[in-house]
Amino acid sequence: MNSKNKNKILLIMPPQKGLLSGFATGLISIANFVEAMIPEVSTEILDLTAHSFCSAKIEITRSLTKEQKQTVFAGITTTTASYQSALEIAKFIKQVNHQTVVIFGGHHASADPEIVLRSHPQLVDLVVIGEGERSFCELIRHYPTLRNVSGLAFLDDTGHFILTDAYNGPQKLDNMLSYSKSRKMEVQGYYEDEICIGIQGEGSN
Repeated sequence: MNSKNKNKILLIMPPQKGLLSGFATGLISIANFVEAMIPEVSTEILDLTAHSFCSAKIEITRSLTKEQKQTVFAGITTTTASYQSALEIAKFIKQVNHQTVVIFGGHHASADPEIVLRSHPQLVDLVVIGEGERSFCELIRHYPTLRNVSGLAFLDDTGHFILTDAYNGPQKLDNMLSYSKSRKMEVQGYYEDEICIGIQGEGSN
């Protein structure tokens, strides 16, 4: 990978004023994991939960136009409550830079990825199923060869729905990467302290 044109992951929690409150622990986890596994990849988190769509679009434009030579993967987390907001953000991202690879994740998109992809083929390129740490790492390493990426759904060039196998590697806690990293959240007035996040895997008997 050329360090001058290194890939970038932009992780977005879409605007949801009046819907839900909280912060994007899952996105922080993905960003930390990817940076630990692939240090040359640039990651940025935009927690837009408290933003209006107008201010959210300003933040997204700033992020997408900072280094235009990068290949940008925009991951947007979704719940049922925030799904329409996520689609609006995806639409705006494609307007700013149609080459951005838009990836949906979260509970809503994971529940029925084929419906998401077929209903919005011009907005959503990929859906990550379940936890996204390993899927994002594999995506960066293998893109544009998507069939080698675990836990991924997409439509191929002929419009066929493809769902790759889930990750089946080691899941014991002592076989997982464990680390912490401090990050500032992007929401003004919400989180003044740095947040440390560690990665954990599923335990086994």
